[in-house]
Amino acid sequence: GLAWFLSLPATELPEDFGGHGVNVQTIQAQHFGEREDNWPIVNSERWVGLQRWACGLGFAWKTPTGLTVPDPTATLRDVIPEVFANENRLSAVDFLKAIAKAVPVLDGGTYRKFVQDNLAQDQSLGPPKRLSQALTDALRRLERSSEIRLEERDDAHARHDATGRPFTHVSVGN
Repeated sequence: GLAWFLSLPATELPEDFGGHGVNVQTIQAQHFGEREDNWPIVNSERWVGLQRWACGLGFAWKTPTGLTVPDPTATLRDVIPEVFANENRLSAVDFLKAIAKAVPVLDGGTYRKFVQDNLAQDQSLGPPKRLSQALTDALRRLERSSEIRLEERDDAHARHDATGRPFTHVSVGN
């Protein structure tokens, strides 16, 4: 459920499990089909639990109106030392592989791949070869706070964030 939730763009955040407006049931039916046994979050109790744990574990936060916003910034901040180990700079590809291994609910991770594999045929979790909005926003927050630096270097394989902005390397701090 968390891997799916972290893939949602800010324009599609559910207000509640069911009911009027944007809700978990409607989005899941669109992404996975009408069969509820194929959904990551099958009832309102699990939705409430996911929201609580996502916030508590550093994957989301709540707005004053009660909307839960996917934001893995705190979690990434915790795994940055592990991801870089003894390195100061990693290629974007290696950095994202290490992030996916350390946090498997994020882009490229085992749980995220499982969610993608179970989507309805005509659905996707965003444009191919681009990061999710939640991961993009988290990386930009860490960059603004000078905890990491996203670089674009010549003659290197680039990855693209959700906006299409390329980066080829990630380094620690300034």
